[in-house]
Amino acid sequence: MENNKLKVAIINHPPFIMESEGKYTGFEIELWEALSKELGLSFEYEKHDSFKELFPIIASKKADIAFAGVTINEKREEIVDFSHSIFDSGLRILLSKNRKNIDFVGSVKSFFVQGYKHLIKPLFVLLVIVLVFANILWFAEKGNEVFSPVYLIGIFQAAWLSFTSIIGTDGSLRLFEAQTWLGRTILALAQITNLAVLGLLIGELTAFITTRKIRLNISGPQDL
Repeated sequence: MENNKLKVAIINHPPFIMESEGKYTGFEIELWEALSKELGLSFEYEKHDSFKELFPIIASKKADIAFAGVTINEKREEIVDFSHSIFDSGLRILLSKNRKNIDFVGSVKSFFVQGYKHLIKPLFVLLVIVLVFANILWFAEKGNEVFSPVYLIGIFQAAWLSFTSIIGTDGSLRLFEAQTWLGRTILALAQITNLAVLGLLIGELTAFITTRKIRLNISGPQDL
């Protein structure tokens, strides 16, 4: 402590610490200034850029006090001393009062208006992958009369086999079968790749519908 003035290290961390026109405010700022006034302490703020800087500064005694919504844990207690806890930051879940009356039809309608945008990219990627593997599969089985020798027809047939393999049909829709081990290996790789992309597509759809249900029912504090 130099000239009986404490050095207080802080960072910008709303709502605990906020800076406006060179002045600081916020929950921790107001609490500290109330305490320092009551104890008759003189101090000056030293603003830093990173939260990680605060602990080395205190440990090396380059500052006397630091705060910025710091969470107390055992590892940090090994290098610095903490005050008593001043804020309970436990998480809370807010639910809609009308959560039992979720508008499923409205969610489906909103998907066709907005949600389809989330699926364009995964669908495009899935189509490209199916076509790429269809070309490789058609070429691998070209001499076995599995697919038509006519390119466009044969590619469509190979793509159909790849698609029906992904969705796991009972066999009634699978009009073609790979005859060589090379073709079967290519088909297996296509299934794995396509299933990964299909999973992403389903995940995007599920996330959209779920978040849409929440947003439709919560538009302000009065709904909680």
